[in-house]
Amino acid sequence: MSSGPLASVLGSALALAFVLALAWLFLKLLHRASTLRSGQATSPLQIVQHLSLGGRERVLVVRSGDQEYLLGVTPSQVQLLDKRPHQSTSASPTDS
Repeated sequence: MSSGPLASVLGSALALAFVLALAWLFLKLLHRASTLRSGQATSPLQIVQHLSLGGRERVLVVRSGDQEYLLGVTPSQVQLLDKRPHQSTSASPTDS
């Protein structure tokens, strides 16, 4: 028995579907791994607060390590407005 052109096309379609399914699975796993990695507390920069001032202008408070930076952001530039050490909010007041 010889295989006809339909069997050849069907075999190629199944092989293509298998390869596409593997690629989809790989991309899902890659996306999940990158999401888990970015959720760690070791991220270098963290946006603490942001305030929109207009169409495309905003003010950001960005934390990097133990420093916080107040940045003015426009479409054409980013300007450092203030820099201060990060103050932990978990400390309880000891005033009597």
